[in-house]
Amino acid sequence: MCSQLKRIRSIIKEEGISLKGRSKNSKSLDLLIEEKVNELEAWLVALNNQENCETEAQLTSFTQAYRAGIQRVFRAVDRSKSEIELDTNDLCNEILVDFQELVGWITHLDASELSKCKIENAALLSTQYNKQDISELLTDENILAALHEKGLKFTLEEIAEIFTSSVKLHFMVFNTPNPLKAIQKVGEHLKDTLTDEKILAALHEKGLEFTHKEVTEIFPRSARLHFAIKNVSNPLKAIQKVGEHLKDTLTDEKILAALHEKGLKFTLEEVAETFTKKIRLRLAVANISNPLKAIQKVGEHLKDTLSDKKILAALEEIGLVFTLEEVTEIFTERVRLRFAVGNISDPLKAIQKVGVHMKNTLTNENILAALKQKGLEFTLKEVAEIFTRSMRLHFAVGNITDPLEGCTMYAEGKTTYAGKYYRKIKL
Repeated sequence: MCSQLKRIRSIIKEEGISLKGRSKNSKSLDLLIEEKVNELEAWLVALNNQENCETEAQLTSFTQAYRAGIQRVFRAVDRSKSEIELDTNDLCNEILVDFQELVGWITHLDASELSKCKIENAALLSTQYNKQDISELLTDENILAALHEKGLKFTLEEIAEIFTSSVKLHFMVFNTPNPLKAIQKVGEHLKDTLTDEKILAALHEKGLEFTHKEVTEIFPRSARLHFAIKNVSNPLKAIQKVGEHLKDTLTDEKILAALHEKGLKFTLEEVAETFTKKIRLRLAVANISNPLKAIQKVGEHLKDTLSDKKILAALEEIGLVFTLEEVTEIFTERVRLRFAVGNISDPLKAIQKVGVHMKNTLTNENILAALKQKGLEFTLKEVAEIFTRSMRLHFAVGNITDPLEGCTMYAEGKTTYAGKYYRKIKL
């Protein structure tokens, strides 16, 4: 098993290196992808080590989805160099992470479980799909018309809130050639299948004691949308599984035992404080087959990966000068926990991005330029006084892809900091 695992990871690594810088030649890429996918497919079947046709078919389905996803990404790049900015290195990293996770759950899932999640992780591979294709077919108006065709009462505002660009992307990648049909099914789930009453009934059916208020709090619209998309054939079954995790799998005692199993020194009090109800829900949803494994990973990050010294080393690795005192002050326990959970595969990469924002992106000059671009009148002195380090950290962490947008939205009174909107006093 170990030798097979090493072999797979070696293949993945070689694939990532081979893909770098080759996005302009789709023909050679197609051949490369074909070769590597076939090789991966053979090793994945060998790893699972089951003489089971159904299992082999499931693995084949995953690798076919993987092949199609990668081909779409690079063909889109070849079609439109100006419309898509694709960081090939980042894509390669996503591929590596995705298949490492795939290998992880193949080692403990059985054939019946594989059928439920055979292509879920492939979503990571297609985050740079051609935006023009999405905008042409999945306009808010087209989605609204498709839902109204099924008698589902949605407004245009609801469409804009629910069917974001990332959600539309999912349907373009996994529901071709008819993504609107899949969206209709999701609409039915949101309006009918996943009502408070039906969720409560499904939980009670499994002997799980939830109240109506708990259902409303635990399963907000974002969670229901997740289940409607990811478990389109039976979202209530997935909700039942999450309910079981929250009531039974993820108790303080079982979390503590799982952490101690990995040699991680947590107390029962630390477990209760660190792994809040919100975090347990997130891990139960995102790691529905084995949330305790994710808990262990988070625990390792908090106790080892995200130590002051390792954070400092990660920042120095990309040429950022921080002192140990700055690391302690900026990367608080709350920030580390956020990245340990939200960036579970590589929290230090997220830390590095925040470091870049704090040292380079969110300078007084850059913030002022971003505000002026929006037609907002501020002086450099006002920027220095208003945008404190704690506020900059807030936007560097909460708006990690574009913290300057967070700053401008705050200055426009469109978002809050510390629960308050900004109002400029005119003298």
